[in-house]
Amino acid sequence: MSNNKQGVPYLYETEVYIQVKRRYKADVTSLLEQNTARIKTEISTLWRQAEPRFFEEPQLNTLSRQVETKLRDIIPDDPESGEPRFESVLIPVLRGLPNY
Repeated sequence: MSNNKQGVPYLYETEVYIQVKRRYKADVTSLLEQNTARIKTEISTLWRQAEPRFFEEPQLNTLSRQVETKLRDIIPDDPESGEPRFESVLIPVLRGLPNY
């Protein structure tokens, strides 16, 4: 994914995971598979629009919240209980390199 808000384009190697509640694993896996292209597009868009300071946060809180918001649209709460199907978003890898 790329971002050029600093005047220099950066490419980011990124890994994004979600913590899924065990009882929703099959449902969430299915929704992820059905929406892979949409999820990649949404996250790529977030990265391109993000402020450079977001990439410097120690816990990547802003980016994590933004990804979580997008994913909650794709993976809605359980319709019967109203309970969220996943608990949180984790971004363990985010490496940016200038792309000249």
